[in-house]
Amino acid sequence: MSDSTPPADQLFLALLETAPPTVAGFVRPILPPEGSGESLGDRVGETTPEGEAILPRLRETPGDRLLPERPGKPAELVKAGLLLLHGDLDASHRISQAYEGDRDADAWHALMHRLEGDYGNSGYWWRRVGAHPIFADLAQLVGEPAWDPQEFTDRLRRALRGGDEAERAAVRSVQAAEFALLLQHCER
Repeated sequence: MSDSTPPADQLFLALLETAPPTVAGFVRPILPPEGSGESLGDRVGETTPEGEAILPRLRETPGDRLLPERPGKPAELVKAGLLLLHGDLDASHRISQAYEGDRDADAWHALMHRLEGDYGNSGYWWRRVGAHPIFADLAQLVGEPAWDPQEFTDRLRRALRGGDEAERAAVRSVQAAEFALLLQHCER
């Protein structure tokens, strides 16, 4: 990893090093082509051509095959995250709803609504999440004493609706870091 690699991209590269091969195989296609100048933040939640090619296989793969050492809910939540990562909001939504009340499922649910632009509903789910173990890492990443997902959602909304390109890139990168950290957390 070079010093110029954005923090979110670094987190995803670290995820690839520790993830089971079945999970890494579904994460790798979201990474921007080397030398493209593209940021991972621009690809999270978008269906890229690479992602489009693997989505049918991901949809058909049982969660337990993705994460055999953590069958059941943890594996399904990793699948929800991978589906969301590749832009399949509906399939991810169904999984997170099936585990409603679980902090990790509710976090994926909040991220899904944020990606679709339903910021109020995203806020509702973030309130249901409460404090989450990934928040300390996110706060450190952005240099804040604490992480407030609703405040970040507001920042992202403002940036996407009228911010300059640098601000849009910054919030997308942080959002990508949320994905990487939540995937890592769900794998453990």
